[in-house]
Order: sequence, then structure tokens, then C-alpha cells
Amino acid sequence: MAADRLDHVELNCLVHAVNLTDDPASAPPPFPNVAVPTPDELSKLPGIMHGTPESIAEDLHRYREAYGISYYTIRVPNMVDFAKVIKLVR
Repeated sequence: MAADRLDHVELNCLVHAVNLTDDPASAPPPFPNVAVPTPDELSKLPGIMHGTPESIAEDLHRYREAYGISYYTIRVPNMVDFAKVIKLVR
């Protein structure tokens, strides 16, 4: 079982949406195919990235520390925006 090897398992997160904005504290916009009751809950999902490239890079580091997520799968429509983030994470 993976639970027995969790310290050695790489965890992945599918990123459903990336929304770059100068105001990371603002509520994220509604995203297609993401049904979450409140904007606050939506902003806390690791698969929804909302904020400046710098704030999203900080979120990625925080998610790695808190949840052990070591890599992300980015959907094609989000790759250009995510490229602005990933260069800050390296």
C-alpha cells in the first residue's frame, strides 16, 4: 500500500485553472467545471492557482510543505501563464 511508502511517493496535483492577477487577495473568478460553494473555498484548492506569479510560487512551496505535492500537471490553456510562475519556483 502507498500509505506504507508515503515518505517515498511523489504526489501530483492537476491544475485546473491559473488566473494571474495583481490582487491575490481578491476572489478568484468562477472557473468552468469547478463546482465549489464559495470563492474562499475555491481559492484554497491547490488545483486552482490565483494571484501574482510570485504569490502562486509561494503557494506551491507551501503546498509542498503542507501536503507533500512535488509536481503539478498543467492543462494546455494554462501553460503560458504557468510559465511565469515556474521560473520563480526553480
